[in-house]
Amino acid sequence: MIPELDIDGLLQRLDGFASRKFLSMTDGSLRYDDLSARVQQFRDKFSGRLRHDGSVGLVTDYSLSGIAALLALWAEKYCVALMPQGSDNDHGYLSAGLVNEVVTVPADGECEIRATEGYGTHRMLERLREQSHPGMILFTSGSSGKPKAVLHDVNRFLLKFAKPGKQLTTYAFLVFDHVAGQDTLLYTLGAGGELVTGQSRKPEAVAALIEKHSVQVLPASPTFLNLLLLSGAADKYNLSSVEIITYGSEPIDEGTLKRLAEVFPNSRIIQKYGTSEFGAIRSISRGNDSTYIRIKKDETDYRVVDGILWVKSRGAMLGYLNATAEQDEEGWLCTGDLVEQDGDWLRILGRESDIINVGGEKVVPAEVEAIINGLDFVHDCTVRGERQPIVGMAVVCDVAVDDAVLQSSPAERRKLARVVRQRCREELPVYKVPVRVDFVARTVVTARQKKIRRD
Repeated sequence: MIPELDIDGLLQRLDGFASRKFLSMTDGSLRYDDLSARVQQFRDKFSGRLRHDGSVGLVTDYSLSGIAALLALWAEKYCVALMPQGSDNDHGYLSAGLVNEVVTVPADGECEIRATEGYGTHRMLERLREQSHPGMILFTSGSSGKPKAVLHDVNRFLLKFAKPGKQLTTYAFLVFDHVAGQDTLLYTLGAGGELVTGQSRKPEAVAALIEKHSVQVLPASPTFLNLLLLSGAADKYNLSSVEIITYGSEPIDEGTLKRLAEVFPNSRIIQKYGTSEFGAIRSISRGNDSTYIRIKKDETDYRVVDGILWVKSRGAMLGYLNATAEQDEEGWLCTGDLVEQDGDWLRILGRESDIINVGGEKVVPAEVEAIINGLDFVHDCTVRGERQPIVGMAVVCDVAVDDAVLQSSPAERRKLARVVRQRCREELPVYKVPVRVDFVARTVVTARQKKIRRD
């Protein structure tokens, strides 16, 4: 029988971890009994005060008060819209998530509650309320760039944490309002583990806290892991406590994996796969140096249709509040991710929406990036499509290099650009070769440490 877990059961489990360390920061640590006490304070504050018809927007981050506020809202059976920092006055997010009140919880300071102009309700929210189930709304951008509101039944989302995992010390790197951040948070809470958080996501700041708190698990994006390697922080700080490195959200090249294995020889390097629509699913990596994964079918099933991955999961979303889901009647959800198969092993190539169509030929950005990143003078690169009058789209790339290259003469930079294009010509069909190479100090990433591939 598959074990069950709902929000009330999770809170009871936290009470049993009372004396264990729960959250460590730059300036100290807190225990689970501190968390349970703060949850009760917030329950007293929120109970009967907020509307149940729409959702409650929550703007916060990893802190005692932020985590406690989220758990308290769920305990009172509210639907919580996890809003990105700075989006509390953004009509796009408020209307997409049907946010009728916004709760802002700073790490230090008083909780603030503000009513919006009111955005009504939705039949799926009404169904949650009838079942007395808490909800969670995550925001994700579609091809239009407008936020889509992904609605989860929290009790269903918690099912994969019903069986407690290992009590590990985990760095809370992935942002609070993202599904991967919530997976990190709930796995840790469900197991009675310890979270470590800091005020900066810069490599040296993260490395310093890893050393200070003997962090065992580092979940991060490939972009950040590459920055960590380039920063030299591993030479300045003792990172030997790290047993597991997990990455996801975007493709990683084998060169970066190889360097990670060299810098962290005693760590397991695991590729995680998931989306806002169903969270992280159980999978295993083929090896520390492989970009292939195998999805475990105990809780999730999958199939590949025309090269695109479809998934069916117990923890899948209820649906979008403001869009139509590409989901069939049997519960199969189109992920929009292009995959390559090798038997039971899958390689995630990237989002179908990121594919560059050059005169009818498809170009996967990650494939080109892997070639360019193999050059000694390249720190990182971002490949994207640019509209052209004849072929429709063409491949261009931003290449991150040292200051010395940026300050070199135009002739020297043109010479290096030719080196980049020549390497691509040697390895790739001509339509995949960048027509333009721009040198930059760093590649542009989102707050979630993912590359930006659209203008």
